[in-house]
Amino acid sequence: MSEIALAWEWAKGITAPIVGSTKIKHLESAVNSMGVELTLDEVNYFDELYVPHPLSVQLIKIHLRAQWF
Repeated sequence: MSEIALAWEWAKGITAPIVGSTKIKHLESAVNSMGVELTLDEVNYFDELYVPHPLSVQLIKIHLRAQWF
């Protein structure tokens, strides 16, 4: 399932790093996702299902603090 999610992100031009990969199987899954090619219809289908989550105030504060170091 994570291979599909990563392939969807890459199809949309998102190339953000994977934060929190703590197991080899997570990295293997990321590498395997590079071989997944989604059609435009599949990308559009996942776009329709996606519901963005608002950033929490706590995450914003952590991010802003990290910029000062």
